[in-house]
Amino acid sequence: MLGAFLAAALMLPAPQPAESIVFVSGANRLNVVDVATGEQRSREMTSLAACGPDLTVDQGRVVFAGRTRRRTTVMSLPLSLEGRPQRLGNAHMFVPSAAPGRVWLAGTTCTASHMTGARELTVDGTETAQSSRRLPRGWLGAAVPGGLVIVQRQRPHVWSPTTGRVGARLPLEGVEDAHAHLLVGCALHARCRRFAVVDSRSGNRRALRPPAGYTTSGSPQFSPDGSLVAFPVERERRWALALAPARGGRATIVPGSRTGRVFPSADWSRTSGRLLFRAPGGLIKAYEPGTPLAVQTRARTSHRGPLAVG
Repeated sequence: MLGAFLAAALMLPAPQPAESIVFVSGANRLNVVDVATGEQRSREMTSLAACGPDLTVDQGRVVFAGRTRRRTTVMSLPLSLEGRPQRLGNAHMFVPSAAPGRVWLAGTTCTASHMTGARELTVDGTETAQSSRRLPRGWLGAAVPGGLVIVQRQRPHVWSPTTGRVGARLPLEGVEDAHAHLLVGCALHARCRRFAVVDSRSGNRRALRPPAGYTTSGSPQFSPDGSLVAFPVERERRWALALAPARGGRATIVPGSRTGRVFPSADWSRTSGRLLFRAPGGLIKAYEPGTPLAVQTRARTSHRGPLAVG
């Protein structure tokens, strides 16, 4: 009897990781899809900022920029989309902090010509750092332990909210993602046909080469542990996802990620470590590094824009 019980237990499906896909549809609708069940929840917001950044999902909450009284306001909601949004504050823009569960807000509103002041807050609204200094001109690209990454004329450097010190320009054209002290973006003088990973402290650069015969396209993203970088690639107008080691080198195609003419919008799950991406027919597939093939999930979406995964 014990043997029969053990056999039945082995046949039970493995528990699904808690993953959610978040995106904006229409003008002001927030949507959350539970990957394990395929259930979708939606909520109409009063206004979502047209000049704001992408959505950020962390610690079970989605952080987004809205418009209140003609100002850009950063807010957060639980992934259930229930309850009153938590107001984090007015800002020109925001980026995820290098510390988990936190975001940096810079400036006061996206219509201002300069950004003055920066605040770090937890995603549920507790302030953890504050600076009244004026930020250098440019675009807020990311955050690293040493400060905020400001992009000026496509070249990034690190600005310290504490001291106001501006670091040396780093050998990248723009910044797409950050993990701890590492930044990833387009390699210098490569017209974004190659990516590179740069250490924001030393400026050391590591080249990421696309798979043979493919060209890079879209935003590279670090895996949650920072060991891999994922990015879309194209060959003869057909898409796939590639993975490269963050230490540099040639990327390989993610098995099962060839999506034909469908652009594979993708993001990493911080809870499971899987890479989730959009496949033909509105399907959502998931790939766990080291496994032989990306698998189909129960989630579906007709959304064609960026996806944020929690």
